[in-house]
This record gives sequence, structure tokens and C-alpha cells, in this order.
Amino acid sequence: MYHTLAVLGLVLLMVAGVITCYICTSDTNNNCRDSFIAEGHIVLRNCRSCVKRQDGRRYVRDCDVTYTLNGCLKNTDLQQSACYCDTDHCNGAISWAHVTGNHVIILVVTTVMTFFGL
Repeated sequence: MYHTLAVLGLVLLMVAGVITCYICTSDTNNNCRDSFIAEGHIVLRNCRSCVKRQDGRRYVRDCDVTYTLNGCLKNTDLQQSACYCDTDHCNGAISWAHVTGNHVIILVVTTVMTFFGL
């Protein structure tokens, strides 16, 4: 029973967890573009997920306080994209495929361990 309560507690902490995100726009700061430089950027805590949006040549890095999301939405015709992630500072200049890949690996390992009762 204690094992079940411990797992439930960890799940609740992960769901209710808050993270820190970079906040900037390339309209006012050239270091906010795709070749992101973290120095001197504002960070916002108490986010549920971070977002990096691109609209043509305009970049925005922001915080979402409502939803915990992972993955990207893209409209190549309009040159628009929005990528969401849920770890500290994950909307910096990192590979989004790497972040998503890590989450998939964790999910697979957890599923295998559960299946084999480890």
C-alpha cells in the first residue's frame, strides 16, 4: 500500500509541478531569435509549460500557466510554429526532437518496468 501511495504522490508532483521558462521576443531582442542566447533574458517561474513560437522571422519565447504540453504545431505554408515543453528552461536553443525523444524513452522504460514488475 505504501508503494502505491508513493507512486501516486510522485505522479501528483509531476502533474502539479511548475517550471521556469525564458520570456522574450525578437521584436525587442535579437538574442531571442532561433540562435538563442540565454544571457540577460527574463525568466518566469510557476509555468506549466514553456513555448517557443515562430511567425516568419519573429520569435517569441513564453510561459503557459494553464496547460502542460509537449510537442510542436507547425504550419509550413504560413511559416508558423509553436513548440511546447515541460522542463526548466526548455524553450531555449535546444533541439525539440531531443526533448520529445527523452520523454518517449522515459515512457518506454517505465512501461517495460511496469510490465515486468520491476
